[in-house]
Amino acid sequence: MTTRIRPVVYRPLSRRITTMLWGLAVVAFGAGVIARLNGYSFDMELLAILTLAVLGAWILVSALVALVRDR
Repeated sequence: MTTRIRPVVYRPLSRRITTMLWGLAVVAFGAGVIARLNGYSFDMELLAILTLAVLGAWILVSALVALVRDR
């Protein structure tokens, strides 16, 4: 019986932040669907605009953080 030891792979900071970003987007979408199914009413267009603005700002900030950290 042999065990194969795999090397630890470290992902760059920008990939980890992007993964968190996608996770947050999926959770936010799920929370919106659950709220809508429970009868809450909100403006979907405004919510989409705000979500895209927040996600865009997060992408920009994560790129800047990764740039500064790499230097």
